[in-house]
Amino acid sequence: MKVILLQCALMTTVCAIFGNAESVERKPADAIRVTGRLLAVNGVTEVPAGLFGVHATPLNEERIREWGIDSVRLIDHSPRGNPIVPGQHRRVPAGINMVVECFWDRYQPALMLSNPGGWQAQLLELARTYGSNALHTGIEHHVEFWNEPYLNWGTRPGVNYDPRHYDISEAAEGAPMRIRGQSEPLEHLVWSRQVRTVEAQSGNMTMNSYLAHSNVGHRRPAGEEFEFRGRRYRNEEMWWGHDPTQKHYWAGEQNSLFYRKMLNVFAKELKRVNPAVQIVAGWDFHIQSNNWDAWRMLYKPMIDDAIEWIDGISEHHYGGDTRMVAGAYETVYAYAKGKYGKALKFYNTEAGGMLDPEQPGNPRTRAEGDPLTKARGGMTYTLRDILHLIDLMPDKAVARAAHDALSWSGGGDEFAFRLLRDLRGRLLETVSPDADLWVVSALNNDGQLNAVIFNDSEEMRNYPVAITPPRGLVLSAGRLVSVGVENGALAMQEAGLEIESGADWAGTVTVGGKSAVSLVFDLSGELNEPDGIEHQQFVSDQIISWLNPGDSLELEIKIPGESLANADAAYLQLVYGWSAGDAVLEVNGTAVERGPSMSWINRQAIDLSLLQETNSIVLRCNEAAGGGFHVNAASIVLAVR
Repeated sequence: MKVILLQCALMTTVCAIFGNAESVERKPADAIRVTGRLLAVNGVTEVPAGLFGVHATPLNEERIREWGIDSVRLIDHSPRGNPIVPGQHRRVPAGINMVVECFWDRYQPALMLSNPGGWQAQLLELARTYGSNALHTGIEHHVEFWNEPYLNWGTRPGVNYDPRHYDISEAAEGAPMRIRGQSEPLEHLVWSRQVRTVEAQSGNMTMNSYLAHSNVGHRRPAGEEFEFRGRRYRNEEMWWGHDPTQKHYWAGEQNSLFYRKMLNVFAKELKRVNPAVQIVAGWDFHIQSNNWDAWRMLYKPMIDDAIEWIDGISEHHYGGDTRMVAGAYETVYAYAKGKYGKALKFYNTEAGGMLDPEQPGNPRTRAEGDPLTKARGGMTYTLRDILHLIDLMPDKAVARAAHDALSWSGGGDEFAFRLLRDLRGRLLETVSPDADLWVVSALNNDGQLNAVIFNDSEEMRNYPVAITPPRGLVLSAGRLVSVGVENGALAMQEAGLEIESGADWAGTVTVGGKSAVSLVFDLSGELNEPDGIEHQQFVSDQIISWLNPGDSLELEIKIPGESLANADAAYLQLVYGWSAGDAVLEVNGTAVERGPSMSWINRQAIDLSLLQETNSIVLRCNEAAGGGFHVNAASIVLAVR
């Protein structure tokens, strides 16, 4: 990769470049603007600081300060009901503002198996103890119910199918399974002969043998011995549980029932004792997995059962196109808001990956290559993920945890966090000339205005930029913060920005493909009745529709008359996947030209005069289309004074 480091001589031109040195000039009308208006999105007015978080990463006060870490996620294998308070826990130093406490881990079986006679009492006591103790801490608490039950509950090795939890005297191929001490068989599990891993010397199945099977043994035949982490193991054929409804590697109907039964007992009691505790439920993998089967089989039944008590949904993503994360959030939000009137929040509790700006079509689950390539790719993956969420949904995405931030990203997470360290506080309205240019801005608590620009295209671009502070505030000293390369490694870089006294700032910013820059301005003065704007979103409750050539889909979206009367502008927001020319769009019977088609979430301006209190959105798949497409969610967003 060609890396260009520039110290710009002109005060109105600032540069931060990774990639090809050829750039695309933008016309003045295509300017990036910070308008000076305060922004609210569905009532949320602050940058979600929980997005700047980590998991499985050692923290101290210096790292928290230098990186700008605001949140941490911890797994508690034996929860006792003692809420974590930053500065009072060995793994959570002072300076952390948000802690997501996850109760139980993926290799721990469901409590109705490990404690069949007392699981309900165990969960009720935990909920009462934790809820009562959390009443007096003075902070908001977030509890995630189980880490990644989608995975090792049902495969490698499938800990909920371990025969030790069942009456093995009844084992026969295909026979129903019954938990020890219970009279009725389970809804879905049957006996099956399978190969699993035991300790070579004792023949026992242990937590270590679970791990050995997951990492090595699942690829070895029965009778073979092998070594894993310095210990000897052996594969044996044995009776094991099987769920015929489990058509993918992840959990089937029986594990779905186990999870929902436990969640409902725990969440209902915790909310009774302390309604302020935020309860986060989920299976901790892509909601849209296997053509949305994960939604239909796991996430949707969980939401339908527990919507009264849960506040957020958890997921994990490693690699892949991070824009799909926002698309999945938007789709689930539309379902819960449309059907139940509840605005669910979304918690990523583990994330990691690599996006090399030189190979943007090949994101990976973990940083690879030489040290510079790894660090650059890890940084880009994290920047793209966080900034897309803040740009589109600061009201929905409340937490993100970079997994093993010291090594998983090749050291890149550090530079992503440091570049975004000033992006906190009161949201400001921004205007972007391109759908693949994401601009977010805020007034932080250090008396600064920060604007971050991410260029999601693959080409370097030059953009005119105009920064107007809210009424009563005056820009003073400014600087451009970027990440460059020095001595073969990533390095933070700064360049000063000259500002005329009392004036707005205008200049040109050059941003490389899949790269970001941060503009930071010191402020003087005080806010003086600043203008503000709120984005209010109104959803259709119909989600995940597939249209074949010739099909049409009509969606209904209702908007209160008061919001329409006070609106300045309107946008149609669709979560879809289609090719140019495949679809025809109508709003209340009027044909509307589709905007540029981006991956997953697409927002386009529409004529406000087309809207009414009950709106019909029709999409048609052209007869001549080469294939069909998904329409996952639809909403109308109003910019309301």
